[in-house]
Amino acid sequence: MLSVATLPMMIITRGAKRKGVQALRKLKEAKLGIKPKVVKKEPAPSPITTAKLSSSIAAQYPARVELPPDLLDEPLDSVWKLESYMPKRYFIKDALALHRELQSPSMYSNPSALLRLRLDLNMTLEKKTKFVEQSKQFIAMPHPFQHGQKRTILAFAKDPHIQVIANEAGAEITGGPDIVKKILKGVVRIDDIDYSVCHLDMMSEINQLRGVMKRKFPSRKLGAIGNDIAALVNHFRTGIGFEVIQDAINPQWGVTNVLIGRLDMPDDALEKNMKAVIETVYPLRPPTLGPFIERAVLMLLPTAMEYFEIDVSPYLPEPSDEDEQDVGDQEEQMEHR
Repeated sequence: MLSVATLPMMIITRGAKRKGVQALRKLKEAKLGIKPKVVKKEPAPSPITTAKLSSSIAAQYPARVELPPDLLDEPLDSVWKLESYMPKRYFIKDALALHRELQSPSMYSNPSALLRLRLDLNMTLEKKTKFVEQSKQFIAMPHPFQHGQKRTILAFAKDPHIQVIANEAGAEITGGPDIVKKILKGVVRIDDIDYSVCHLDMMSEINQLRGVMKRKFPSRKLGAIGNDIAALVNHFRTGIGFEVIQDAINPQWGVTNVLIGRLDMPDDALEKNMKAVIETVYPLRPPTLGPFIERAVLMLLPTAMEYFEIDVSPYLPEPSDEDEQDVGDQEEQMEHR
């Protein structure tokens, strides 16, 4: 029977023997011209820290995750394991009915809550190194609603009469060449302005402000330039702005959050508002590359835990032959940027 004192000696002896065998094998392989195998250690993936997650818009509730490919479509029994099946997607009218039930007086009691549509996007393009650009969008909803946002609108107009019209329409700051000078001198701060519009009679005068105002410079693309100053102001007073944002951790993912109305609005009005959002977002990526909108979620503000995924397939445009021709053009434009 071995004593405890002899165990360390046995371990040392076995270790030395193992090293000796390894040395003899290497010597034999060297004589035969066999090159030793070099095993490369793969670097361990960097852990996703809490700080990284906080910068990920896709990780914000309800977080976007990669779904396993083997999920079943619909449960066959009355009791099932939720994570084994694909998330259920509702038609918007069914989702609205569920939200209204939850906001009844006997439950959360917020029947006129704001509705927020979250769209999870596929930002990839044909080239793996290129992605859909982040952008700011502004949309005039078919059915405007009280969004509850305080907006400071600056209206450029040379004619004093047009300035009065802009002011009556809701512009808080109006002016002509004088307001241009005040902006250049810093008397009027750009940070205090949310949106700006411009009458055509002031287009040449405001060009010098392009570098100062940057993204708040009146944009024709966003509908901020025209002859009808009241309509321009009303567009930014009642419309809804939103951003298409690329995820910081997974650049192939993108997210946009858009207010589409209030819960007590008619179903048809909310459906048309949602359709208008989809029609604004969808052209940002060539349709021929596949689905751009990968998930649509309908939530309430203030943020509630309950959300419902929406089936947006009835609102997606079919790709045309012109779209296929435009893919190459868009890719080429991305190369030059």
